[in-house]
Formats: sequence, C-alpha cells, structure tokens
Amino acid sequence: MRTKKDYYYIVITITAAAMLAFYGAYALPTFQTDTYAKWFYSLNSYMEQCFSAARYGEALYVWLSFHISGNPVQHGFTHVAIACFINCIITIYIWHVLAVRLKIYEQERRETLKAALILGVICLRVNVFNSDIFQYGYDAAVTFLGDAFAISAAIIVSQKVGYKRYLLACILSIISVSFRQTCLFWFVLMSVLLYYMDYLAIKEYSCIREIIKRVGVYSAGGLFSVLCIKIFVQDSVRGSLDRVDFHSTWVNLRGVIKELFFDCLGIMPKYFYTILLLVAGSLLLFYIFTVERNKNRWGVFLNSSISLIGIFLATFITAVFDTWLPHRVLVGFITLLPVMVIMSVGLLAKEYDTGRIRCFAIMIPLMLFFMFISWYFTMNIFRGQVITNAVDQRDARFYYEQMREYERSTGNEIKNVAYKRDESYTEALPGVIATKSINERAFSTPWAQREIIRLLEGKILRVVPFDDQIYNTWFYGKDWETLSDEQVKCVGDTAYIMLY
Repeated sequence: MRTKKDYYYIVITITAAAMLAFYGAYALPTFQTDTYAKWFYSLNSYMEQCFSAARYGEALYVWLSFHISGNPVQHGFTHVAIACFINCIITIYIWHVLAVRLKIYEQERRETLKAALILGVICLRVNVFNSDIFQYGYDAAVTFLGDAFAISAAIIVSQKVGYKRYLLACILSIISVSFRQTCLFWFVLMSVLLYYMDYLAIKEYSCIREIIKRVGVYSAGGLFSVLCIKIFVQDSVRGSLDRVDFHSTWVNLRGVIKELFFDCLGIMPKYFYTILLLVAGSLLLFYIFTVERNKNRWGVFLNSSISLIGIFLATFITAVFDTWLPHRVLVGFITLLPVMVIMSVGLLAKEYDTGRIRCFAIMIPLMLFFMFISWYFTMNIFRGQVITNAVDQRDARFYYEQMREYERSTGNEIKNVAYKRDESYTEALPGVIATKSINERAFSTPWAQREIIRLLEGKILRVVPFDDQIYNTWFYGKDWETLSDEQVKCVGDTAYIMLY
C-alpha cells in the first residue's frame, strides 16, 4: 500500500513532467508582436506600462529583473523556468489542500479517485489555453505569482478565521490583482472548490455566510484595482470604469463563448472541448443523484450549480474590464472540465460502494485524452510561432537588403520607412493556429513594424506616413501572395514598403 508520502512524490513527478512537456519549448528564443518592441524597452518604459494598468506587483518583478539580469524579454529561458517552477508549486499546493480536505489518500481501495484528483488538478494549471500566457516568458511568471496570492487568499478564507486572518485574505487578494487583474479569478475558482468540498463534508453549514465571506475578499481585490486605476491612472486602456459597458461586454463574451464551445478558439478540433464537457457534466449529474449520501440530493445539485455559476460570473466580471479577450481572461470556461472532475471526486470521496467508484474510472481516460490532445496542440501553436518568426525575419531582412542596394547605387541613406498593406493583407499565415496574438505576423502591428529591422540589423528607422502619390503611382490596386522586390520603393531618404 502506498503511503501519503509516496503520493507526494508521484504528484511532484507528474506535475514537473507535464510542465516541461507543455511549456519547456517556450524557453527557446521566439517572438510575437509585442516582443519585438519590448526587446528595446528601458526600465522606465516598463514601469510606465505597469503603472498605466495599476500593476504594481508586476512593476516590482520587472524592476528586480532589470537589476539582476536585465530586460526580462531578452532572458526568456530564465523567466520561463521561473514560471514553470511557480506553476509547479501552485499545482502541488492545490492538490495538497484538496487531498487534505477529502482524506481519500488515507483510505484503501480509492486508487481511481486518487488518480482522477491528481489529473484534474494538473489540468487546472497545465493546458493548451495557457500558451498565450507564455508568449513573453516573464509574463507567465508574473501571472502565476498573482495566481499564487489569490489561491492563498481563498484557502485562508475557507477556514474558520478571525478578523485578523480574514484581513490577511483581503490583503492577499489585493496583492494578486497588483500582478494582473485576471489573477483574482483563481480566488473564485479555489473558493468554489473548497466551498463545495466543505458543503459535502459538514452537515451544519451556513452557505449564505460562506458566500458573503468570499464575496468580501473578492471585492477587496476588485475595488482596490478599480480605485487605483480611477485615481492614479490617466486614460487607462484597461480597467477604467468609464469604459464599462455591460451590454457590449456580454455580446463580445457571448461570441467568444460560442467560439470556445464550437470551435475551441481555433486551437483544438471543433466541438472537442464541448463534447468532453457534456460527458463530464453528465457524469457529475449522475453521481449527484445516485451516490449514497446523507445530504439532500437537490441541495447538492443546487450547490453544484451555485459553484459553476460563480465561475461564470467571475469570468464575466473580469471580461468587463478588458477591451479584448485573450485566453487568460477566459480561464473560467477553460477550467470547467477539470473543475467538474474534481467536484465528482468530492462527491465520491466518502462513497463505500467500490463498484460505483470503479464506474468513475471513465474520468481517467477522459482526462488523459484531454491532456494528450491539449499537449499536441500546444506544440502546434509553438510550431506555428516558429514558422511565423522565420517568415517575419526573412521578410524584414529582404526589405533591409532592398534598402541597402538603393543606398549603394544612389549614395542616399535611408532614414525613414513607411508601411502600407496591399489589397488583401494576410495577418496570420495559412495553417497557423492560435492567431489571436501569439502567431500574428510581426508586420500586422505598428510597434513590431517599428522595431523588427532594428532587432535583426541594428538599423533604427523612423516610421513616417505613406505618401499618397507614391502609393497611387507604384502600388495602387496591387496584391501579392509572395515576397517580391516590387513591394519596396525607395525615394530620397524613405523606403516605402507594401505588406502582402
């Protein structure tokens, strides 16, 4: 019989292996649109960007990075390693807390439940949807630090606490949003799971009191973020109350939810995630109404529904303060599968019918299948980024060589560059997945256009408006599908480039 210590070794080994398999490739030098610009950021530029969104924890992380190793974007390996280490600690800690609450590792003949809990917790923190967080390396480390504080706040408030520990939970909630506002969602998710486990375990349990306690801590972090942006930030891009529009947010979020459930956000096979959710949801309902428990089945069903609705509302509130919806904002939806698996484990934790527990074994191949497909498409996303980088950098070097030929033949030095798109510009290469930002072509954004030639060739060029007469004379109505010297026209000290 395995001891509880043995399971700690198993969880640590599987978590570390999963983290390396999913995200280890991001330690290699790759670029996306923001990376080209951030490569040249000074410490002051980073500080301004952090303060413009009230991200004071991130500012501290960046400040330390500059003073220890330099610009964090230029040291991707270091920060991806830090991010993976932090995420391993978080994953193991979540498993430890749930294992203690459920006490299934102290019982024999519970191997199915034990394995399902391990896989469920790992899938919470390791999945394809986190790929966009690893775009910069340091971005993941900052995000996961915020997650850690939010999760700690949830664990503290789920216990019997006096006002001092409750105040500590509020402070941890505030610290979490100082890294990234979206980190506060993990307070909700962990609170939901612990609330649910406690409801199943404790006969005399004040649901209303527990919900109010958690809402108070969540509000502390949320209000801190909103007040800081309202008071200290001028013209904030994200988080400003002036930009809140519930109707437009709902319309936008509804479209993204549809895209997630029907198209898996374009990063996994169509309907794949929806089918897994339907299977897991059906099994959860089956366990609710068939498991031998003292509690009222409809009460368990009601609390299961409250828990899942809480996840949805937290995701919606996060989306309200975001002008667009990257995958990390949708974490409430992309963690529904492992959440339902963990809730099912909680339902069966005190079940004595081993036959019914064996029926739960279907959840294990379900989660293993999800992990494998998730890993496969994580690698595809990274592969797409490598291909996009190669094409971007080939194009940039080609444009630069055209300028150099002009300089050699005329004696004029190119000091300026102007960009314009052809009649049908391609923002993402055909066949590339996850085009939201990670695999968008560098020339699709003005900040990457400005810096990519500087990064590759060391040439600083001032970006100027495209001359209408030049466009009408040389480029009007043209469209290219491949790179061509017709796309570059040098006049005086300016290179005019048409992007295809």
